[in-house]
Amino acid sequence: MTATMPGWGCLCLSWIVADQSINDERMTDMLRYQWMCWVGAILLMSGFAGCGSGGRSVGDPSPSRAETQQVVLRVPNMHCPHGCYPVVSQTLSAIPGVQGVALVPQAAQDAIDDPRVTVTYTGTFDGASAISALTSANFPDSAIDSPTGSAPSH
Repeated sequence: MTATMPGWGCLCLSWIVADQSINDERMTDMLRYQWMCWVGAILLMSGFAGCGSGGRSVGDPSPSRAETQQVVLRVPNMHCPHGCYPVVSQTLSAIPGVQGVALVPQAAQDAIDDPRVTVTYTGTFDGASAISALTSANFPDSAIDSPTGSAPSH
């Protein structure tokens, strides 16, 4: 004659109170057990005990919270924002850790007068792979312009 909470195996409080044959010590143990069940259920549902944390332990940094950094690359053979820049962006976006590629502000919308891109990444950025990939995509002579992400003014 034990009533249970679906999925948790906790004793129903109404059953405990209604059963007059339970002595004080046993009732205390049963209430303690029910309290532990509820606390465990709450912790599991909140993700504190690992359930619902997406497979990561509590406190593990998620990729979305990882610190992002920037590097500026000079791509001297990038001449047009509609043909060249998309190829440069796709090439650099394929590098592991790269979160985004943005063309630095230009004087005119339909021309590139400053052939630099800002690459936003997490973790480490493999500059040699980036330059190699740009060279393979027909953008030779590309170089890291500013490893700290602070672009020099022109």
